[in-house]
Amino acid sequence: MFLREYSISKLQGILEEVGRLKESEFPYQHSRDALIRLEELFLSHKNGLEGLAPKKDPAIVRQLCSAIVADLFKYIALLGFVLRSTNVRNAFEVYGPLLRLSRQIIGDNTKLVLSSEWEYSPFTYRPLAELPNFVLIGSPAPESSNPLLIPLAGHELGHTIWNVKSLSAKYRLKVDERIREEIRNRLTDYQKFYQGHASKPADVAPENIFVTKVMALPAEWAMKQCEELFCDFVGLYLFGAAYLHAFAYLLAPTAGQRSPLYPNTLTRVERLKQAAIKYGSEMPVDYASLFQNRSELPPSEEQKKFLLSLADVASNGLSADLINEAESILAAANVPLTIPAEKRRILERFKFIVPAVDVKSLSDILNAAWDVYHDKAFWSHLPQIQNPERALKELVLKSIEVLEIEGILQSKE
Repeated sequence: MFLREYSISKLQGILEEVGRLKESEFPYQHSRDALIRLEELFLSHKNGLEGLAPKKDPAIVRQLCSAIVADLFKYIALLGFVLRSTNVRNAFEVYGPLLRLSRQIIGDNTKLVLSSEWEYSPFTYRPLAELPNFVLIGSPAPESSNPLLIPLAGHELGHTIWNVKSLSAKYRLKVDERIREEIRNRLTDYQKFYQGHASKPADVAPENIFVTKVMALPAEWAMKQCEELFCDFVGLYLFGAAYLHAFAYLLAPTAGQRSPLYPNTLTRVERLKQAAIKYGSEMPVDYASLFQNRSELPPSEEQKKFLLSLADVASNGLSADLINEAESILAAANVPLTIPAEKRRILERFKFIVPAVDVKSLSDILNAAWDVYHDKAFWSHLPQIQNPERALKELVLKSIEVLEIEGILQSKE
């Protein structure tokens, strides 16, 4: 039986790889900290296997080796993510302001790793027991240096807040209640797919194990949809209209078949409009026209479509609660909303390619930046600017760099 030897060899290989990665030039310590934690994990596995008695029960050896393989699958991609955090394509200027924002909301021991992903979607790793207090946010590699998309980090930060605040547990019963109520209202539709489960609305009760089993999948989808909506609301609260512009830039008009784990696209946009009104955020004109729904499930999947409709009703019905939840958490953390007067002051400096100073928040810089992006005549008085978009991005990064320096100086006073 060579499982033990195979596993020790694989662990030696991954430890050597981590050692090579640790020799990289890391712009921020938290990337190196993540590598050290993973190195400790794999070294613990290796020491555990090497310390086993030669005649140890094969079942125990097999169990340990299975856990090792699972961790290798789980963390190989993360090692690549940490390595890419060193790449100069990343906008390192935004690290400090985003770290301060994360700590303001989640806690002073929060650690942040910003990196790039070879997927065309912002990305965050779910909380990992081996990396407690880490926030890991990735951007699509072609856009990782684009400061106009920083607001999308607000959505990814929302996933961490959702887990830290244990919001799944808070909303699960509400989701179940709404799905049961929808089944009662559409009992005839339910009976087409699940005969004999319930003959009258009163039968759709928590004690009915048949209905409860059917509900498990749409409830799981609804919880994921609720999380996505909550994260949208976090991004909107943190960055105002800049979040809406960044969201549309990257995802509009949408493509491919819809995932049950995400709300219907146009419903999602409508809920963002609802949140914008609540937060006092500016809503772009004709914003919904930028989007289209993803293609629906094929007709052959009528049963799945029915279950998805239950999930949609549940998540959509909780959107007002989620809007209030995001506002409550962020207001308690004293996160400032975008100030129109501040944006106008920043725009006056931007007119002459001068970085903003004495800025109140990262959000104000980014909202001013999106105004410039959409105003093609903004620098018409400066004909020497050959590439306005590149000039804007450099100006935004310089302004964020000034914001970080000013923040460091203020903390030392």
